[in-house]
Amino acid sequence: MEPWIIERTGKHLYYRIIDNVLTFQDAKEKISSLAYSSDEKYLAAGTVGGNVCVWDIQTGVLQNSYSQRGSIGSVAFDPQARWLVSTSADSTIKFLDLAILAPVKTVKEKNGYSTCAAFLNDGTLATGTSQAG
Repeated sequence: MEPWIIERTGKHLYYRIIDNVLTFQDAKEKISSLAYSSDEKYLAAGTVGGNVCVWDIQTGVLQNSYSQRGSIGSVAFDPQARWLVSTSADSTIKFLDLAILAPVKTVKEKNGYSTCAAFLNDGTLATGTSQAG
C-alpha cells in the first residue's frame, strides 16, 4: 500500500497518494470526523451540519450520504469493513451496511448523546456518551 495523507481545508477533503491528489468535494459543510475502511475501499466523513458522506477511494465518487439531526461526533468502520457507524449530537447512532451502502439501523441514546465511537479488533462497538443537561 502506498502512503496516504488526508487533509481537510474548510469544505473540501483531499485524499493524496504520493503525487496524485483526489479531491472529494461533495462535503458541503465543515468536516468534524474522518474514517478510512480497513479494506481500503471507502473514506467516510461526518460534518458539523449532521451529514455523513461515503466515497469510493479509488474513484473519488460519492457512494452514499445520509443525515442525522445534530453535528456528527464520529464516524467509524468495523474491522471487517461490514459497517460504518456515525454518532450525532441528536443522541443517535446510525449504522450503514457497506454491502448495500444503505443505513439499516438507528439507535437512540436515552441519557445523553454519543460523542464518539470506535470498534475493537473483535468487532465490538465502543461509544462515549455525554450526559444531557
